[in-house]
Amino acid sequence: MATMRRRTHARSRKGCVTCKDRHVRCDERLPYCRNCIRLGRECSYTTRSSSPDSNAEGVSSSSGLSTETGRPGTTLSTTAYPAASQQAWLARNSPSDFDIFYSEHPVSNQQDLSLSDMTIVKESREMMLQRSMSRGMMMTIAQHYKPKFNLLTAEFACVKHAVVGLGAYTHFRVTRSPVADDVCIRHRGLALSALQKEIDNFGQSNCDAVITSSVFLSATADSWEEWAVYVDGYSKSITHIINNNFHTAYPGMLSNDLQLRKCARNSNPHTNALLKDVSTMKKNIADLIHFILNTNNLIGLPKWRAAGFEELEKLACSVSDAMSEVDEVEQYHQLAGLRSWLFWTDMRKTDDAVEQILLTAHFYGLVLAVMPVFPARYKETLVEICAEKIDRALRALDDDNAEFGLGYLLGLAQSYL
Repeated sequence: MATMRRRTHARSRKGCVTCKDRHVRCDERLPYCRNCIRLGRECSYTTRSSSPDSNAEGVSSSSGLSTETGRPGTTLSTTAYPAASQQAWLARNSPSDFDIFYSEHPVSNQQDLSLSDMTIVKESREMMLQRSMSRGMMMTIAQHYKPKFNLLTAEFACVKHAVVGLGAYTHFRVTRSPVADDVCIRHRGLALSALQKEIDNFGQSNCDAVITSSVFLSATADSWEEWAVYVDGYSKSITHIINNNFHTAYPGMLSNDLQLRKCARNSNPHTNALLKDVSTMKKNIADLIHFILNTNNLIGLPKWRAAGFEELEKLACSVSDAMSEVDEVEQYHQLAGLRSWLFWTDMRKTDDAVEQILLTAHFYGLVLAVMPVFPARYKETLVEICAEKIDRALRALDDDNAEFGLGYLLGLAQSYL
């Protein structure tokens, strides 16, 4: 009887640990090999004895920029690259939404970008590090989405230009640089043009690119209505993927975790707009901040910080400041962080610890505090979502401690129904 022999392949001496354990050939691609990305596995180029922070100082990206400072550094070596699964390292070194152009063919991918384009994008990375996002969100983005963003950026023009546009938008909001504004406008236009072509040929091969570019473009919108158009757009694309049973790199977006998709699906164009009473909204935010700080006293500072309450407090303060802005367009842009949290809060990969459930409830309490600023057609569904998240936190607690403010927030939700 003939014996079956396993197909052999050239040994990959510098391959990742996961591929070596599986005895498969690794393409040695940084930061994550294609085998691990395709199968959703952890990808590490370190030895098992390496600690999360070993050699972290001074490690550089493939672009030659230090991951700590964004300044020129030494070239990254394969053996020094930390494990993708080591969350402490990721939170410290890679919390931005993307590291652009991490592809096999970086030169060809950047050939239509000017020096000013690349400079703006690189500088914007440091600015993105300053945003208030919980660690759970940063871990989710870094581990589950950024590698996929990078692959799509290398292949699809609509994604590439949308990513550049978002980087330039972030840069302009911080520096008010006319150069950054020009880069944003130009690449947003290029992204829209390329996106329309992909939509006209929507299918299995480009569905993820359509969703990705739409999500990035939504972050550069100039008004609530324009933002809602993008939300409706990628929500319809997700529905099309489900109906046609397409494979997608974003299974999380197909679930009920993407709350904005619920808003788009149940949009009611006949809903009347709420009165935008600034003093009332600022009082609501002040009450919420009080409850957030009380949570610190109840669960302790280490858990409070680890869960993300410190970042939520910063977000709430920035939202309160935005309420004082009389120009509606400027106020909209100042609320970019609120929209980012609204997208990522339920998408983050965390355990079901009470602290995380409380964080979610308090965030949706912030949404309730400023409900009048959101598009009226989303109001009914968004209020229901907020009430559901707050009620879940109430049921998760062993006792209804009024210091958490959940009863107060649930009453606020009911006042809109």
